[in-house]
Amino acid sequence: MCIRDRYLIAETCEYKRHFLDFNAERIVITSVEEDHLDYYRDIEDIYSAFETYGRRLPFRGTVIFNNDDAGAREASTRILKRRNDLVFIPYGVSAEGDFKITGLEEKAGEIFFRLNCMEQVFKLHIPGLHSVGNTAAALAVVSSLMKKEELEINNEVEKLLADALSSFRGSKRRSEIIGEASEILFMDDYGHHPTEIRKTLEGIKKFYPGKRIVADFMSHTYSRTKALMPGFGKAFESADMVVLHKIYASAREENKGDITGEDLFKEVKKNHNKVSYFKEVLDAYDYLKKALKAGDLFITIGAGNNWRLGRKLYSYFKNR
Repeated sequence: MCIRDRYLIAETCEYKRHFLDFNAERIVITSVEEDHLDYYRDIEDIYSAFETYGRRLPFRGTVIFNNDDAGAREASTRILKRRNDLVFIPYGVSAEGDFKITGLEEKAGEIFFRLNCMEQVFKLHIPGLHSVGNTAAALAVVSSLMKKEELEINNEVEKLLADALSSFRGSKRRSEIIGEASEILFMDDYGHHPTEIRKTLEGIKKFYPGKRIVADFMSHTYSRTKALMPGFGKAFESADMVVLHKIYASAREENKGDITGEDLFKEVKKNHNKVSYFKEVLDAYDYLKKALKAGDLFITIGAGNNWRLGRKLYSYFKNR
């Protein structure tokens, strides 16, 4: 029987501890930090949720964690204290063992790396060192599943894995390429946490050297914007231009009137000298039609509806 017919892979969410509805055999912890503070009291409350998640694994279940992320390390350590029967697999540049990332090399449009446990050099065509980490985690999952099936990762299997990764061009709303028009590259990304934004823009800057990066961001939820304001203010350092809007409201909270998009604009301006604010998303359309030029990379970022602006601009430059 084919392995792919026997397993379900899901991205689970920690909001309101929703991931506790899943009964996983293996979990991957990519990062843990303050978020969803409209529900969680603080970071300790968040750690408690991850600890519960890990403790629910079956006997000899597997925890694959990002050793380069302090929060993921802490969550894994807390799980280990309660469940020493579990298999713990670290991955990352700082990890020891099979899934230590080595030989990192970034070029325009390509990233190369190796893992301790494999001879193959892996090549990615998606930006960001976070993508390398996610890939290492995926390979750790594959290795774990194959061991369970008493199968071996040999040179032939490594080559198949490398070919599959090299052919991967990303997923929807994660550094997604919308298209290129008038020598302007249009992208869209769902990132809505300061760390996600910062890492996405850092990766894009290295992946597309020489391009001017114009980032349009719409923050999601008043509570997140308020709680993580200092982080948002410093998240756009890799962008050459930044455009901001009103906060995209969520049905799960009420606007108490103590935080606005203008507040975020003022915070970002403390760290960036090229920031504009348009309350409504499409109000920025005419401004960006004039501002964008050949060689630019325009990216909409966030969980709001500013993706509409990117597609409208792409259509304009494609058909003009």
